[in-house]
Amino acid sequence: MDREYRGVTRTVREKCWCGGALLPCKLHRSFAVCAECGCFVNRRPPRPEVLKEVYTLNRYWRIRAKMKGHPPIEERAELYKSDGRLGY
Repeated sequence: MDREYRGVTRTVREKCWCGGALLPCKLHRSFAVCAECGCFVNRRPPRPEVLKEVYTLNRYWRIRAKMKGHPPIEERAELYKSDGRLGY
């Protein structure tokens, strides 16, 4: 079954890739935990043909950074240099 969610056509996953049953995940309602292998599973993944569209710099990463209060990617190199992370 396909569903439209935030402008992206998504499928509904009923089982893990290993075939295990999915249990509710306390971290987020759209994710589940596999009863067999313990893997976290997105219950509403984007359809494969729209993945490139979803995870673009402008669509996903800039929105995610803004939501989380992170600086845009263009400013991160200087931030990482100043706090020592760039060396790793």
